[in-house]
Amino acid sequence: MDALNKAGFALTLATEQGKTPLSLALSVDPDFVDPVQQYNVNPPEVVKRVREIYAKGEWDHPVTIDSVSMDDYDAIVVVGGPGSPLDLAGNPKVHRLLEKAYVTNKTIGTLCYAVGALVWARNPSDWNRSIIYGKQVAAHPKEWDFTGPLPYPLDGATPDNPGTDLVTPGFVYPLSPIVVDAVGPQGKVHSNPAANRENPRWCTTAVRHWTVGGVVDCLWGEARRGAFGGSRAGGCLGYPQLGRRRRVNAIHPPPKPCWRPH
Repeated sequence: MDALNKAGFALTLATEQGKTPLSLALSVDPDFVDPVQQYNVNPPEVVKRVREIYAKGEWDHPVTIDSVSMDDYDAIVVVGGPGSPLDLAGNPKVHRLLEKAYVTNKTIGTLCYAVGALVWARNPSDWNRSIIYGKQVAAHPKEWDFTGPLPYPLDGATPDNPGTDLVTPGFVYPLSPIVVDAVGPQGKVHSNPAANRENPRWCTTAVRHWTVGGVVDCLWGEARRGAFGGSRAGGCLGYPQLGRRRRVNAIHPPPKPCWRPH
């Protein structure tokens, strides 16, 4: 979100209940090492900025997802992390926004496990296939999937914004196989388990296109991995030229761009 603000975009954050999107506790632990990847996914400078954002109340007044209309925005970005399957990836309201963005040729971006939302968003003019059918998409590698008990404790939870006591047996679903099915035989899924912050191979984002002013609506889940994408794989499609002021509907700010599909 900092990068988009700096580029001149006005941002609107949206969550399912219209409550502040709290980070998972593990996402704001600078010493947390992903047990599967054996990699520290929370840079101290990011954790520091996240805590500053909460202290200043920068995310205190999101709108609800069902109040958002894609007619008011030029792009949509969906935030990832293990919390995204709980209230974003399978959320029909998110699917309808993605479908509207797709048929109106607006920019779509997703991060990490939120790529799953693209699987369920459908194109009625193409036999109701997924909107990523035939596309190149990056997806969270199956080698990164958690398989042990996964709780979702939130940092800064309150009685009014408690999060959930749910514990899942690893991630809610394996992402990579359903994305492979969704893109079909003419598409391709880039899912490289060797990618990391120092070696960003196939992580995708639309940020490099957002070079002028506009408006962003950031839709966020209530149980989130981290403020700026703790996990490092995502997907994008549908890049219209943004050479004028545009409005953007997003679910979460993407990380530093490292690849652009053609």
